[in-house]
Amino acid sequence: MIRIIIGTLIVLAGFMFKAMLNPHIAYWGLIKSWTSVLLIIGFIVICFPLLKRNKAWKTKVSNLSPGQTALHAFLAILIPILIFVSTILLEHLGGLANEKIVSYYLSKETQSAEASVVDLVQVPYFTKFGKRYEPFYLIQYSTAEETIQQGLKPQAGLSVGSKVKVKYSVSHPTMVRVE
Repeated sequence: MIRIIIGTLIVLAGFMFKAMLNPHIAYWGLIKSWTSVLLIIGFIVICFPLLKRNKAWKTKVSNLSPGQTALHAFLAILIPILIFVSTILLEHLGGLANEKIVSYYLSKETQSAEASVVDLVQVPYFTKFGKRYEPFYLIQYSTAEETIQQGLKPQAGLSVGSKVKVKYSVSHPTMVRVE
């Protein structure tokens, strides 16, 4: 039971990292790389104790009937597919939760500012095929207390040196959206 709880906590941690830290350019590559790993590890930790409890998995394959052997083969194929699909689904839901969090903060007290597109940066992230890069426009805008740099995915009309109007949350100035 403790392994299922630990696996669930790992899955929740991966989901929360995706939901909370995804908009920050400083964490984007790390979050993109490691949330998938956390989710897969969490699902594996959850699945193994459940399979271990199944008495049919404890018997030798040679002692099983043809139907049970087919069930073993089916589950051996189905479980990795379910882990993969569940990971993709939770990654997508984490992104949607992130959008909801940003929308929530932008529905409260906000300010508008003019942001300058400072640079086009390549943020690295890792896949099983190696290091990849995602382009982001680095924008800079001033709040009442500080100057903030934030990343925006490439959009039509953005180029280095251009100005764009942004709306940001007063309580969390890194929660920003182009107006």
